[in-house]
Amino acid sequence: MKASLAIISVLLLTTISARSFDPDSPPKKTLSWTVTYLSKRIFPEVDFKDSTLKEASEIIQKQVPLEYSVMIDVSRMKDAGAQRFDYKRSDVTLLELVTQMAQQSGADLLIAAARVILAPSAKR
Repeated sequence: MKASLAIISVLLLTTISARSFDPDSPPKKTLSWTVTYLSKRIFPEVDFKDSTLKEASEIIQKQVPLEYSVMIDVSRMKDAGAQRFDYKRSDVTLLELVTQMAQQSGADLLIAAARVILAPSAKR
């Protein structure tokens, strides 16, 4: 039952994003553009239940073609395929979402041009 609810949520997110995406030419991806994009990209509804960090990052990245979005890189997290990520919220920015991913996994959040990186915390 949990898996079917997650699939329905993903399908709804994909449908909403596909209808709202109207591409122009791809933007020049600077650090400034990346920070602005992270704070202005809003998801109407997110519901990650019993997802892994890796699954969540893949689902988020599929919402908008990469040439118009940012890459969410969880490759430095050794257990990204096993680390659980649960988060449900309405009207959440991409910045809030990746921050929540970092907090739940105990990672540092690094922002570079066109890229968000979750890396093992330097405090560990």
